[in-house]
Amino acid sequence: MTISRELAHRLIVQAELNKLLVNLNHSFGWEAENAIRHVGAEYVYANLLAVRAGYKYDKEGDVKHLTFGAGLQLVGFKLDFAYIPSSTDSPLANTLRVSLGMRF
Repeated sequence: MTISRELAHRLIVQAELNKLLVNLNHSFGWEAENAIRHVGAEYVYANLLAVRAGYKYDKEGDVKHLTFGAGLQLVGFKLDFAYIPSSTDSPLANTLRVSLGMRF
């Protein structure tokens, strides 16, 4: 299998800001400051192997944690793993998630 040098490596960086738009009782600045923030990056090699990391920050809900993941894609199947390490009492502390997808 020959892999084009252009497609062999891919880096994706993404950021997201979430805010519920009901019951906005504060100033715009306060609402923006208390929005939930996500930032992450994924490195993909040859559309075969992916490694990812991210961070979630929710000031109002007091949620701050790193996430890590990896993925493997072979012959139309995709296997993904995600892990949320934490030493806090968060409901998602030390959670391992696994998903299997199929393209047809």
